[in-house]
Amino acid sequence: MSPQFSTPAPAFASPTPTAPPISTGSWRPDRVDAGGLPPARLFRVIGAAVYNELPLPQTGFRPVRTPLPGRNDPCLCGSGAKFKQCCAPLASTFDMSGYSALASVLGQLPEARYAELPASHVKLADVEDTVDQWLTAGLHGQVVALLEPWFAPPAKPTEALEMLFEALMSSYLALRRDHDAASLVAQLVERGDRPLRAAALRERSLLRLDAGAIEDAWEDFTDARRLAPSHPSNAVIELTLLVSTQRFEEARERARYWLPRIERERDPALDHILDLIRRVIDDPQTALDDTAIDRAEYPEIVELERLLAAAPPPDAAHYRLEKHDDGEHSAMPDTTLRKLDARWTDVFARRKPLQTDLQIENHDVWDDTQGWLALLAAEPDCWHSLDILDDLVVAVADILGGDTRDPLLDALLERGVALLRALMTASAGSLPWSWTENRPALRLLAHRAFRAFDDPARGPASEDFIAHGEWLLTLNPPDQHDFGELLALGYLTRGEPARALALLDRDVDASCGTRLYRVLALYMTGDVDGALAALKAAQPACALALRLLLEDRAPLPPDADPRGITPGGAFEAWVYREAARPLWVQTGALEWLRETLPGFED
Repeated sequence: MSPQFSTPAPAFASPTPTAPPISTGSWRPDRVDAGGLPPARLFRVIGAAVYNELPLPQTGFRPVRTPLPGRNDPCLCGSGAKFKQCCAPLASTFDMSGYSALASVLGQLPEARYAELPASHVKLADVEDTVDQWLTAGLHGQVVALLEPWFAPPAKPTEALEMLFEALMSSYLALRRDHDAASLVAQLVERGDRPLRAAALRERSLLRLDAGAIEDAWEDFTDARRLAPSHPSNAVIELTLLVSTQRFEEARERARYWLPRIERERDPALDHILDLIRRVIDDPQTALDDTAIDRAEYPEIVELERLLAAAPPPDAAHYRLEKHDDGEHSAMPDTTLRKLDARWTDVFARRKPLQTDLQIENHDVWDDTQGWLALLAAEPDCWHSLDILDDLVVAVADILGGDTRDPLLDALLERGVALLRALMTASAGSLPWSWTENRPALRLLAHRAFRAFDDPARGPASEDFIAHGEWLLTLNPPDQHDFGELLALGYLTRGEPARALALLDRDVDASCGTRLYRVLALYMTGDVDGALAALKAAQPACALALRLLLEDRAPLPPDADPRGITPGGAFEAWVYREAARPLWVQTGALEWLRETLPGFED
């Protein structure tokens, strides 16, 4: 994601939104002295002033201002009196020239009309103001509709459109249209002027970092720095690359290099860059966590961190594994933990995620933290409870965000996994999700594995993710969290198709993603006949995913359910395409699919 624009979580299926309220600068109607005039007259004057600022389509989106009447001319309000004797004193009390009305005008037009703007007389500043309003309101679909025409071929965008480019990238990523973001970057690297090419290369560097292509990310950053060596965003990209690849001391040195150079600009718009630079100097390992605001709002987090640091070493002395007839186990706490758990629920507003979810909203626990923090301080054995650790992870992830790289969330998860490891040391049995007592432990392990999967510095092919994902499958073979599919992606990314097949072949109730990974794995082993047979078997259930795979541009389908609760549905198909398409391209399997599929899909 672009460092210039931080976006909220996307709303995939929201109703058509309305434009947010517009800003009228410093003027406010409630501060206008009507001089005893009737309210209707006041608002006629206001209406005329507003109309003079409207960038209407019929005027090429350029306001056409009607001058005020002369002092002795009839008043504009229609009273018949002279202007000087009627509304002149009122009209002179406010100035609407700083009022940007473009957002209001566009809110009344179909999105198809937005394509007229690039060739019109519209002020670029008004477009930027509208985009800023819509981004703040989370209207990313409208931002995309507004800005795509500015970059459509054969246009050759220039540096003047850099803010619009960054906003369009931000909205693409918020809507999970990663392929469209990559295509836009590629177009601007080819067609933009020198400063805009540099901006596009900076964006591509971050995209490649997110994808784990570290060397390519550095190459793009180097090219961007060559094109625009003094651009302040270079500091953001360079420090992000260094910290993400754990080159912490080098990152601190470069932050010290950048600090005086950015400070010298004395530009308030660069404060966010200065903030990042100072965080890198203070602690490079946590500089990208982006949790300073949350931690300031929740000082209890610092206290929780202190208590965790002082907790006794993790061990499973307070648990026993209860073995059942079918060889399954359940993790049973002893009397001490059961009593502590009862006290815990008296002071902690416990809410557990539903089904296999890992996160849930639970802001209530932060309304009154004194009781549960005091219990953690007074009873160190609380730190041996998998249930309590699970509650704390859910609460911290809710406040800081599940994707945060905050060290507290990582430390809580590491302690939970260490407790589980100590518990399972003496047993090779399973710990299935079907036993409610096992869910806190399995949820902690799944959350830990997902963090490795989503971390750009680790990712699906990392040993960190593979080890935790495999262990989760060993403990819970029914795999309610669908780790088999994620592990298959990891194996295939590592170039280990045989290992992926061994995993995929045991999944009898295969999802669409699992079926298509099996096709890809067979193709990668050289078994083209087997891949063809698997493709024929998968095609009826996976037709949409296959179609999306073949498309160079595939935005999120409008009927997609972002909760992903419909097996074989549009959201599942789109998520598979976003995750797997690079592998299909890289291995040559996509061209094989393009040539093969038309032969039998009908």
